Amino acid sequence: MNRKTLVGTLRNRTNYTTREVSRFLDTLAEVIQDELAAGGEIYIRGVGRFISQRAGPWQGRDPRTKEAMIIPAKWRARFTPCKALRDKIEFSPKLYQEDDLLKKYGLDKEETDGKVRSGDRPKESRERKARKRFPWD
Repeated sequence: MNRKTLVGTLRNRTNYTTREVSRFLDTLAEVIQDELAAGGEIYIRGVGRFISQRAGPWQGRDPRTKEAMIIPAKWRARFTPCKALRDKIEFSPKLYQEDDLLKKYGLDKEETDGKVRSGDRPKESRERKARKRFPWD
């Protein structure tokens, strides 16, 4: 969903005009940016928590030369969804079709008792994840 469709959806669910909804979204984004830039934290019930967090330096690779290099520390904006939002996403039938997951991971309905959850997916090994990050190694 982009900004235009978000404004349209909010306009339809409330009795505000497009201009008022757009102004509200601009103000909300500005308040969140100002608070995070000041090192603060914002909690919106039913949505989650926004924080600014310091990320220490880490080792990366130059994509052209493939040399190891140190990426300097920086501040990042982080969002942590609340439990209600996580549960709504996890158990939403619109996000995945059960038969597709069964085919993808080679499971039978009898093995899963007809229920497929994200925990049923096979976990990737640490080495495979590392290969995905740096395929040139």
